Amino acid sequence: PLVVSCAASTRSVQLELPTGIDQHMVDLPVGVPDVEIQLSADVDLDLKLVDSSGTCVVGFGCTFDQGCAHEEDYCISFEGMQIFFTGDGKEEAIKVKGATTTTLSINVTAPGKKGGF
Repeated sequence: PLVVSCAASTRSVQLELPTGIDQHMVDLPVGVPDVEIQLSADVDLDLKLVDSSGTCVVGFGCTFDQGCAHEEDYCISFEGMQIFFTGDGKEEAIKVKGATTTTLSINVTAPGKKGGF
């Protein structure tokens, strides 16, 4: 997993992901303010927000898998948190407005081809 500080920071990391396997990236404890995770890749990837029970909350194939219309539109509400998700593609982002109210994890998957493409 990535190690990040509690202070606002930006990290860039190059990763090689095995196809089709969820990779745990970072845990977010209760109280982390204004989370913003962005990933970009040369191929499709799936950024996922997972709760402490293992339920995939936001991301491709999750409870909320549709992107928000605009970056300032936090269109997902979960456990009292307002969440923005870009949707599926080569560049994905998840943002949580305000502090996290429950423990969350960020996972990423390199799914390879989808839908027979």
